[in-house]
Amino acid sequence: MARPRTEPVDVRRREILNAARGILIRTKYQDLNLDEVARKADVAKGTLYLYFRDKNDLLFCVFVDMLEALEKRLDRVAPADGTISSLLRLAKEELDFVDETLYFLAPFSPGSSVLCGPSGAGSTQRWRFKSHLDIFARRLQACAASGLLRRGDPFDGALYLISLVRMFMLRKFMRGSKRPLRQDAARLVKLLLHGLGGDKS
Repeated sequence: MARPRTEPVDVRRREILNAARGILIRTKYQDLNLDEVARKADVAKGTLYLYFRDKNDLLFCVFVDMLEALEKRLDRVAPADGTISSLLRLAKEELDFVDETLYFLAPFSPGSSVLCGPSGAGSTQRWRFKSHLDIFARRLQACAASGLLRRGDPFDGALYLISLVRMFMLRKFMRGSKRPLRQDAARLVKLLLHGLGGDKS
């Protein structure tokens, strides 16, 4: 039975997010049980609904929480300085994120109930994802300014980059590989810069 809680609201919300994240790291979204989340957070199940509308809302908030942590890492280790080394670090961090959150990603595919929920709820989620793509776009814009990339729409470049991340994720899944995705970072950057046939080096 959950014990009475006296922590501030933000502390309790953080504990629920941490509990849900710990469960989602080892289980699939569809198998997430809110009773288990409540037990792990040491709160009554009804308390969850004071902070989150439903399971989709909780999942999205966990995802955003992890995305914000990733973005802080990117700002720290992969500045928008227009260099290959910065792109490589960005690719490694993003691929690490995929490995860490593999079970999160399927519900965030286009057209999913999480991204396109009822009553226009998906607009907020799509806006948040675009904000993440803007981080890529700024770095690609810096690469264009430095001459590393041809000038073009940086948002198109960001979409291409995230599609490459997804490609390596699917490649790992199809091969049943246990190899860390970050080991493909150099190949990802090469594809970003040169495409499949643009460079033979």
